[in-house]
Amino acid sequence: MKEDYDGAEPTASSVAVMNLLVLAHLTESSQWSEQIDRTLRLFGTRLEQMGRAVPMMAAALSTYLAGVQQIVLVGADADRAQLAHVVASRCVPFAVTIDISDRHRNTPGGDDAVYREPAVATQWRVRAYVCRNFTCEAPVREAAALKEMLA
Repeated sequence: MKEDYDGAEPTASSVAVMNLLVLAHLTESSQWSEQIDRTLRLFGTRLEQMGRAVPMMAAALSTYLAGVQQIVLVGADADRAQLAHVVASRCVPFAVTIDISDRHRNTPGGDDAVYREPAVATQWRVRAYVCRNFTCEAPVREAAALKEMLA
């Protein structure tokens, strides 16, 4: 029998569900989704009766229900600073932030394939894209508009 108490060290089941959520999000594999569902159902009674005892599993359930969000920041470093500050100052627990700056272009470790994407290549100006399930809202350029989108 495996321990189901998330104390100072999260249980293996809780960590596994969080990792599977990322894998399922990135690969869209039904195999991972089935394992997530099965594990969350197994811990469902424990979450209902004493959610405080399994906080990492509760976080996994919250991520599962909310879905993973993507925030993409594109543009020159200096111009992108305000948008990056907005993201850093907000609590967006279910988001993955992707920061694409011009310093990564044409460098040995840079990924030039990103810059061939139509959304990036045709509008190489500072932009922030807020996406869910890889579908993005219209890009914003101002910090105030990004704050509103993340609210």
